[in-house]
Amino acid sequence: MKKLLSLLIAISAVAAWYYIWTPKWLLEVCYISSIAAVSIVAIDKFCAVQRWSRLPEWLFFIATLAGGWGAMALSFIVFNHKHNKHAFFWPWLVLSIVSAAAIYAIPRYL
Repeated sequence: MKKLLSLLIAISAVAAWYYIWTPKWLLEVCYISSIAAVSIVAIDKFCAVQRWSRLPEWLFFIATLAGGWGAMALSFIVFNHKHNKHAFFWPWLVLSIVSAAAIYAIPRYL
C-alpha cells in the first residue's frame, strides 16, 4: 500500500507540471481542498488515537474529488493513517485518479 501511495505522490509531482496551464480559480480550489484534506486526516488521526468518534469517510472522498488528493496521500504517510484499510483505499485511489484527470482536462476544454 505504501508503494501505491508513493506512486500517487510521484504522479502528483508530474501533475504539478500541468498546473502551469491551469486557471487560477482551479488552483485556488486545489489549494483550499489540499488544506482541508490535511486537516481532515490530522483530525481523524487524533480522534482515532483518543478513541473518539471518527470523521465520516465521505469527507475524505469530497476533499479528494475537489483536488486535495496529493496532500491527502502525503498526509496518510506523515500521520501513518489508514494504511491497512483496503476498503477505504481502493475507492479513494479511484477518486484520486478521476480528480487528477479532471484537473488535467478542465483547462483544456474551457
